[in-house]
Amino acid sequence: MSAACLEVDWLTPSQIAQRLGTHSGTVIRWIARGTTLLDGSRLKLGATRTPGQWRVDPAALDAFLERLTADRSNRAGQSDPTPKPIKTARAQKLNAELAAAGLI
Repeated sequence: MSAACLEVDWLTPSQIAQRLGTHSGTVIRWIARGTTLLDGSRLKLGATRTPGQWRVDPAALDAFLERLTADRSNRAGQSDPTPKPIKTARAQKLNAELAAAGLI
């Protein structure tokens, strides 16, 4: 093991959860199963298993959060502003019924 590896302050899932305001089970799920990205791929949080506990390098956490944030930002920017035809047709039908009843 290199000296640089020994100098890293590895984080536990509980420490990460406390920093991010989430549950430690969520962090463990990110390690074990990952989370689904917009393109359908899975992103896992890199970690090392020690006897009885997971340990995460802060650099791996930063990379995970950066990639996840970028993916979520892209997801939010890709909303379709046009209504779906089914909803439009239903809205037209309901508007016609309301007009026939003299409510609009």
